[in-house]
Amino acid sequence: MCRLQLGWDEEMPANELQQWKNLIEQLPRLANFKLARNYTPASFGKVKSYKLHHSSDASQSGYGTTTYLRIVNEAGEVHCTLMMARARVAPLKRSTIPRLELTAAIVAAHMNCKLQEELDIPLEDSVFWTDSTSVLKYLLNEEA
Repeated sequence: MCRLQLGWDEEMPANELQQWKNLIEQLPRLANFKLARNYTPASFGKVKSYKLHHSSDASQSGYGTTTYLRIVNEAGEVHCTLMMARARVAPLKRSTIPRLELTAAIVAAHMNCKLQEELDIPLEDSVFWTDSTSVLKYLLNEEA
């Protein structure tokens, strides 16, 4: 439509309108679309263990977290692959760095729960990484 230089409120030509309707009719078929994702290299061999490693961090600009799947084979070789990542811009209403660090850690925990549910592989205990002593102290506080 851009190539035809039509305005947003102008009617589409009949041919393009029919193509658009065909596309819309086929969209529900995407609900059944599945794509197998291979986590290991082809020559990696038999896998001994799978473990999720989550890393979270924050700054005044924003916060984020990444999740990697760490795979070890029978020969002790390690392969890591990115599974998921999230990044957010810090809220307009100013927040402290410790609060943003804690928010990033919470996002990592949510990602862990989601991946534990969705992955069909035998996962060991997850590992969480942070450079925030505030988050570590909060987690160790039994009174909160």
